[in-house]
Amino acid sequence: MAEPPTTAAGAPIAAPQPEPTAGLAPTATNTSLVSSGAGLATKTTTQIIFVSPSATSSSVSAGVPSGTTTATLVVALPTSELPALTQSLTATILQLPLPTGAGLLPGSGSGGGGAGGPTPTEGGIVLPSQEQTQIIWVAVVMLVSIAVGWNMVLFRSVLYPWKMLVNLIHELFHALMGILTGADLYSLCIDPDKGPISGMTGGVPLAVLAAGYLGSILVGSTLILFAFDVTMSKIAWLAIIPLFAVCFWFGRTWARVRVALAVGISIGFWFNKLRLWGTVDHAMAMRYYILFLGVMCAFYVVWDAMDDLIFRKENESDAALFARLSPPTIHAWVIIWLLITLAFVALAILGGLHFFNKTLETQSSDQTHFLPT
Repeated sequence: MAEPPTTAAGAPIAAPQPEPTAGLAPTATNTSLVSSGAGLATKTTTQIIFVSPSATSSSVSAGVPSGTTTATLVVALPTSELPALTQSLTATILQLPLPTGAGLLPGSGSGGGGAGGPTPTEGGIVLPSQEQTQIIWVAVVMLVSIAVGWNMVLFRSVLYPWKMLVNLIHELFHALMGILTGADLYSLCIDPDKGPISGMTGGVPLAVLAAGYLGSILVGSTLILFAFDVTMSKIAWLAIIPLFAVCFWFGRTWARVRVALAVGISIGFWFNKLRLWGTVDHAMAMRYYILFLGVMCAFYVVWDAMDDLIFRKENESDAALFARLSPPTIHAWVIIWLLITLAFVALAILGGLHFFNKTLETQSSDQTHFLPT
């Protein structure tokens, strides 16, 4: 009768006992997976041992037939991550499709959301990662801060170049729709102190008015969407710079100085190195700059109504002009356009959660392939 194989110390080698990956207890300290290369002259057995960081020692023995080569990999990781990691490796070895949301390492699942990243729930709802949640809350803080400081003495001067920018975007859509509907454009004002206005005759008044708010909402929502990704934020910045050039060209001396400073600040965000959660991220702050521009642009109806109803600027708001052309009051028009704004911003946020759910490390790596800093 053949003797069972033994180790050099004389201890018998235990026969492999495969364990079902789905049923791993969360308190398990180690697990082994063994795969053999079929059809090879010399069979190769790969042994992977998972060890909890809290464990002082771990021993997993496997019976290896004679004439085989054994490779062993020891991986230390928290016990709570053993089931998902083991399930992923099992599926990979057996060449089976991974279950939804499973990943080889934390954050490397189908969503790619990173540690704490978005994971599909049973209902199919994608939850935001910690970084995405931060983007959303920063947007809320920006909205409140801009609303409070819109016409405060010091804050108003700080915001001046960006007010010119959002006014220009708004009035360009008025002008474009006016030209498309046969209007004759003779003036364009983007002065934040007086209030923006486009001078034109002819065209379709309701269409021209709607184009201003709708254009601001579309541009702002797109910027908010792009703010979820570093590379897309760079692309958005490149699209914005020519508009700053227009503001500089038509501005007066002091306005030109402030526009130049605003552009300089944005360049600083481009080359900024910011340490977040232990990682040096190049141009990571650019996302928040683009988010700021997106919030200012998307919620243009709020600033326009404040200038008209509260601060009584020289030029009327679009909501007031809507009230002249149709039955709803100016307050009703403000509410209508605010609801439209919130709907588009919500879609932009959902788009950011779905399309730009990469980890900070992945974003930092990806941006090195597009105008690296």
